Amino acid sequence: MSNKKLVVNSGDVYFIPLFLYEESSAKSFSRYKFGGVGQEFCFFRIIDDHLGSGILIEIFNCVGGIEADMNEIVSSPRLFKPIYISGEGIFKKRWRKVGETKNYNKETDSNYSSIQFLIGIPGEFRLWCNDMESDIDNLQDIDDVEEHIIWTSMQVEKRVLKALGRL
Repeated sequence: MSNKKLVVNSGDVYFIPLFLYEESSAKSFSRYKFGGVGQEFCFFRIIDDHLGSGILIEIFNCVGGIEADMNEIVSSPRLFKPIYISGEGIFKKRWRKVGETKNYNKETDSNYSSIQFLIGIPGEFRLWCNDMESDIDNLQDIDDVEEHIIWTSMQVEKRVLKALGRL
């Protein structure tokens, strides 16, 4: 990225094009006109920007055109548990803001305190939850806990397509 600083806000909603998954994450789409016939999108909301640790997002199980209804988007269930992304998809204009959740509250709107990640290295993982780290005891079931990985735009798009059964 250049010297420009990426600024994102909690509650902002962006689209994810479902047709660019083979394009490099490094490619700029600043001049690309989205919204053509047959173009489909999935949508995500920014939960929190953890700066160097990535941008925490939730991706909704909502597919539609670029003009999808904001209430329909944010009232849809999650496609999968929240993940961290790098900001390059937004910075390179591959993913664009389509709206925002008014008066967004990460706890009431996204159930922030229940989001968990495994941090560290396998065999020495710690549990991250609600901005705190804790040791994992032998009785905790962590099979369903997402590993803290910062996903690129291309990786996210492929994961979305797989979750939708399209890849």
